[in-house]
Amino acid sequence: MRLRRLFGAVGAAGLVAAVAVSAASASISGPCAANIAGAGVAGRSGTDPAAAIHVQKGGLVNVAMSASSPISQLKVKLAFAGFGWTVKNGAASGNSWTRTLKVNDYASWGVGLYQVSGVSTGAGLSCTGTALVRVAGNPLATVAGGTALGLSILGVVGLLGGALRGRSRVGAVPVLGLVSGLFLGVGILTLLQQYGTVYPTRAIALAGILCGVLFGLFVPAVTHTLSTGHFGPWHFHHHPAAGH
Repeated sequence: MRLRRLFGAVGAAGLVAAVAVSAASASISGPCAANIAGAGVAGRSGTDPAAAIHVQKGGLVNVAMSASSPISQLKVKLAFAGFGWTVKNGAASGNSWTRTLKVNDYASWGVGLYQVSGVSTGAGLSCTGTALVRVAGNPLATVAGGTALGLSILGVVGLLGGALRGRSRVGAVPVLGLVSGLFLGVGILTLLQQYGTVYPTRAIALAGILCGVLFGLFVPAVTHTLSTGHFGPWHFHHHPAAGH
């Protein structure tokens, strides 16, 4: 029964991730037009990697917006794994604005997919244009990519060690599996982002980490069950006191 519940939890987490991947952000909100690196944002998904605008690491990216009424304030925002931050913020005049971003200022630790938004406000005006930008480059030559690969390897090694130990004992196996699964989940998710395969929205990031943790607990549990015929990685063996 516990094994079946664990399968169900892993499947549910995977389903959440699949739904989140298919969901697309609105590319334009409000009566505006926007482009990033010369590519129009209208009708372009803000979460689908296939719709990402390609830029070069070390290059420049122009973000521009225009509206039918005067714009008094502008912002350029970046988002990653559901967390957003402002990289440009200032006053604007007229019905349009353009700002240039240095890619290395905001993707200095890695490459891959990032979400860029331009925001315009004014009297009776509020607009947002959002799109994915894919920074080209070799992920394994970056800090983020190299760290993600290292975490993935540590996760696999930890799971193998937990599986071998789980054949005869339990002890700290659940803790080792949990930590190893966490490393593996974060590592693989980051590598997918770095290689431009998946943009980690908050839902995808949480689902990926959860799947890693559950997988880390699942592997030693199955190994222990197959070896002993008893499902018990969450139970410690108690030895009777001597003389009884």
